[in-house]
Formats: sequence, structure tokens, C-alpha cells
Amino acid sequence: FCYFVNLSVAMQVLFYPSNQMWFDANYVLSLGPICLAIVVWQNSLVFHSLDKVTSFFLHAFPPVVCHGLR
Repeated sequence: FCYFVNLSVAMQVLFYPSNQMWFDANYVLSLGPICLAIVVWQNSLVFHSLDKVTSFFLHAFPPVVCHGLR
């Protein structure tokens, strides 16, 4: 699900930036379950662990981008 939302946000930002319905769907999915997953799975930004950094940015990138565009 996280990969799907990341791909959806990236495609919407790059190819269809004016599509409001798609943006609304991405915003809800990003700031809902994806943002909540950071808390539930206790993602932490540990710079010496590539696995933890990747997981954190995988979950933090879509909410940051969508909120920044809003």
C-alpha cells in the first residue's frame, strides 16, 4: 500500500498536477493510513540503518509532498 501511494503521488505531481480529485485522494491516503503507519510501526530516523531510513522516508515522503502542495 505504501508503494502504491508513493507511486500515485509521484505520478500525480509529475504528470497531472491540476487533477484535483486525484490530489484529494492522495492527500487523504497520505495523511491518513500512511502517516499513521509511522506511529504504529514505530518508524524512526536512524541514519546508520539503511533499512530504517528507507522505511521512514517511504512513509514520510507522500504526506510531506501533499501537505506542501496544499
